Amino acid sequence: MQVHAELLASTLHPEPRHESVTLSQADWIELSDELRALLDLEPNTVLRVTYLDDEQDTVTINCQQDLNEALSSNPEPLRLQVSVPPTVSHHSGIGRAGDQVPQARFVAHLSVPDGTHCAAGSEFVKSWRVRNTGPCGWPAGARLIHVGGSRLDGDCQVPVPALLPNQETDISVTLTAPEESGHYVSYWRLASALPRERRYGQRIWLQIQVPPQDGSAGTSTCESEHTQVVCRQCGGERCIVGVRWRGRLGQDNLCESHYGQLETDLQTKYDRVVGSHPRTLAHLCKSPLRTSVERLVQRFDEDQGMVDELLHILEPIFFQIPRPLMDAALAVVRPFLDAMAIVDDRPKLSQLRHKLHAMVGSICT
Repeated sequence: MQVHAELLASTLHPEPRHESVTLSQADWIELSDELRALLDLEPNTVLRVTYLDDEQDTVTINCQQDLNEALSSNPEPLRLQVSVPPTVSHHSGIGRAGDQVPQARFVAHLSVPDGTHCAAGSEFVKSWRVRNTGPCGWPAGARLIHVGGSRLDGDCQVPVPALLPNQETDISVTLTAPEESGHYVSYWRLASALPRERRYGQRIWLQIQVPPQDGSAGTSTCESEHTQVVCRQCGGERCIVGVRWRGRLGQDNLCESHYGQLETDLQTKYDRVVGSHPRTLAHLCKSPLRTSVERLVQRFDEDQGMVDELLHILEPIFFQIPRPLMDAALAVVRPFLDAMAIVDDRPKLSQLRHKLHAMVGSICT
């Protein structure tokens, strides 16, 4: 794993400089030791390690979970800024509370678990438990604010208490589910009072599913569109999105939903066709699975259908898993991809593919 670090000026190194660090794995302790060595610091010296997230907010890394979140939401190599806080002694590691940055960490979902089905237009209350994991209290006037993802009607900010270090609190927002069916993920974060707003701590999220009001299967969220190919049963001019079932004996094409309504003997007369997934491939190539995916693409260089099928299986991870959990989800599927890159036996390959499909289904529900 590659990390680019901007080492800011310190008493030992008056001029800032840029360095690259290569790690055997995404390990916070190993990274901290490498950074201290670059700065010629004592082993226990306190460092301030930060990065810019996708909202251009400065986020501090203090532990392994912070590093995992940084890697899951940023393309490799991760770009860090590293400094020694000016109030920190190189030997004692003690700083003044007035110069310390507030921190917060997600503890638990108290209501509306991930994937909860909410009726269109219904009101619900989402509650989280969070902990002050920093060295100082949260500032007076702090708020929880919406920072990204789906913007649902209802609260866009709520007040939070000035929590002391190591204390926990419960925070709730009242929201309304959208009228349109689909999958929705909304991100929230703590911030100081206006007008000098400063965001801090780990982002938290909510994830809901709004089912179609008519009870149908709803619109596919698959990126693969079969241009100018229309489902015989759906009619109209809308092309098939997702899996296409092509009649082997001259029958018209069917979408996944209408294919599933056929009798078993009729289903045998159709072939499954999966289109390309360029956005999913791009997401994977920016993720910790990049090396595994590159090996698979090389392995199936002459079988684009297999590559498309694997991308179709992996696609739900990128629109159903909240970003803070993405790294853990990708780690679960990595062994399947690595095994498929070296297995030559077709039955074993098919078995691995079915197991991968089942695993993705289980972590996305």
